[in-house]
Amino acid sequence: MELIEVKEKKETLRENIFGKKYKVFSASGSLMNGYLILPKYISKKFEITYDENSHEHTPKPPKTAPSESKIAFHFESENEIAVLIGDTIELYDNELNIIKEIETGAFVKTIGKSLHHYNYGKKDDTCNGYRFVKIVYQDAEYIVKGNVIYKLEKFREQPKAGNNELIFFETSKSQDYLQNIKPAQGFEFCEHFTYSPFIIYNVKNEQYNFIKLEKNELFSKISSAFKDANFLQTKGIYNLTFFDEGFYGFETFHDGTPYGVKITESQGTFIAKYM
Repeated sequence: MELIEVKEKKETLRENIFGKKYKVFSASGSLMNGYLILPKYISKKFEITYDENSHEHTPKPPKTAPSESKIAFHFESENEIAVLIGDTIELYDNELNIIKEIETGAFVKTIGKSLHHYNYGKKDDTCNGYRFVKIVYQDAEYIVKGNVIYKLEKFREQPKAGNNELIFFETSKSQDYLQNIKPAQGFEFCEHFTYSPFIIYNVKNEQYNFIKLEKNELFSKISSAFKDANFLQTKGIYNLTFFDEGFYGFETFHDGTPYGVKITESQGTFIAKYM
């Protein structure tokens, strides 16, 4: 069946205020006895049902794809600083339409997180589920998936340095946006292989910084516990100290073995080295 739009003068269009008027042709090209008026749906694709024994020709809007289904979000308030890390960082509006993609490593403010966990647009209480997080990025509000955002938590024991212009943050304990407990299995926890950056905030410059990681013989051994990245990641920090020689250091563990980490600064860039 083929539809041909009927062109009419403006003064004769009163009968078509609900849509455009079309002639209806059969597959063989012969004119069927009737016209069809299609509502002005947003989509341009229609399913047309035609009954030769009836004069009614009813257009149906196309079925909505699962990814386009609207989700009724309910957010609880947040007021945290977080960092976005991932291969693809998508920023969504309230209808989960992609507004833009940005580069990894952006620091944002969180203002809300969904009460439920989701995956592929549906509620998901398994270990694959994540919350949606409402953020402020460059003075505009967006929504991101909870599997690309890491909340910064101020290290409980800040090292005492002469100027005290640096504040240290960790993300290893922050998995608020992921599903942590396996459903219907008591207190068995989900295991997530994620990023876990250690962040330094420069108070004077009002700037958050990743710590670049020098690749020595210990790098490949210790970094295997984290997702691949060129910045320092940790799962436990002990005895974070500022040394008189002008560098910071702390202890960490990998497979039960202790290692030292030395952090130096050069022209505003922080560099870490496993010892």
